[in-house]
Amino acid sequence: MEAPSRHQGEVLAMCSEERTLVELMNATGRTDRTKFRNQLLKPLLDSGLVEMTIPDKPNSRFQRYRLTTAGGDAVKWRREV
Repeated sequence: MEAPSRHQGEVLAMCSEERTLVELMNATGRTDRTKFRNQLLKPLLDSGLVEMTIPDKPNSRFQRYRLTTAGGDAVKWRREV
C-alpha cells in the first residue's frame, strides 16, 4: 500500500479504539457510505492495517473497526515523522 492519505491517517488514529463506520465517517467529514468504504476503509482493510471486529458479518450493525498490530506500528511511525 502507498502511504496513507490524510483521511486514512485520521481513520487509523481513530481506530486505536473500536469505532463504528459512522464514527469514522463523521471524523473525516465524509457523508457517502459507499465511497468511504471503497476509497478509505477497504484499502486499509486490504493492507492489514485495520480489521473488523466481526469479520464473518461485514454488514452487521454491530460491526466495529480497530487497528491491527501493523496498523498500530503505522500510527506510531506517522507520529514520529
